[in-house]
Amino acid sequence: METVLNTAALTKHYGAIRAVDGIDLHVERGSVYGILGPNGSGKTTTLGMLMGAIQPTAGSFSWFGNGQRDENRKRIGCILEHPIFYPYLSGEQNLRITAGIKGVPEKEIDKVLALVELSARKKSAAATYSLGMKQRMALAAALLGDPEVLVLDEPTNGLDPQGIAEIRGLVRRVSEMGKTILIASHLLDEIEKVCTHVAVIKNGNLLAQGAVGEILGEERLLEVGCLQPDAARQWAAAQNGIRVVQGDNGMLLFYLDDAVAPEKVNRLLVESGLDIYHLQMRKKRLEESFLEITA
Repeated sequence: METVLNTAALTKHYGAIRAVDGIDLHVERGSVYGILGPNGSGKTTTLGMLMGAIQPTAGSFSWFGNGQRDENRKRIGCILEHPIFYPYLSGEQNLRITAGIKGVPEKEIDKVLALVELSARKKSAAATYSLGMKQRMALAAALLGDPEVLVLDEPTNGLDPQGIAEIRGLVRRVSEMGKTILIASHLLDEIEKVCTHVAVIKNGNLLAQGAVGEILGEERLLEVGCLQPDAARQWAAAQNGIRVVQGDNGMLLFYLDDAVAPEKVNRLLVESGLDIYHLQMRKKRLEESFLEITA
């Protein structure tokens, strides 16, 4: 698989503060690559360096095997921070300005507006757009010129559930067009739903990187709801091949070794006099892996 982006010990210090501390990223063509971390972890700083907006303190990066040349950015569409448009101009007029700056034919405007589902509002002033519509307009602007790569910084930040779902669907549609997408976000659920690969960053340090399936691992999880959770926890702690942790909504999570059958666990719990109201095998969630990695 062709590599679109490589970084080597990429570093940014602000005095004594190590905002990004020697990270090595590898992004393959066609992937949806999530940079995941809490606020202040160095995600936006990393994207700023990759887009030439911030000068690295040390290290290097290379787009398309072509180093850090300015010409690379012609092949990249980018949204850093919050989108800003002229509020008194229509969406279409704002995109004409962007197209002029990029040297892109204006005939592309209708195509990107259709892609982000804003054709019906293209004559409306940007001031009348909701936050979700402004975010979709920013994506339309980034897509002008048919870039090979999209770089998105917190694309769902501040959106309501409907707006988040719209951006999620748009990211998937753009990915299906064969584009590589690099997303920075602190929203674990969204990263898990749209990304093929993920890097976990905390305090400027890269803690893990790989395909989402590799990060989640192959551990077998049994989600248990019990009316006597403390007793169930004590029971599990005394068993071989079971590791128990606290889950969401009062549930317990039993990590089962390969030799432990879930139906046997169910039978033994009931035989122990415990009242079980929920029992389900499931995969590990990205949030659980993230908490383990960053602990």
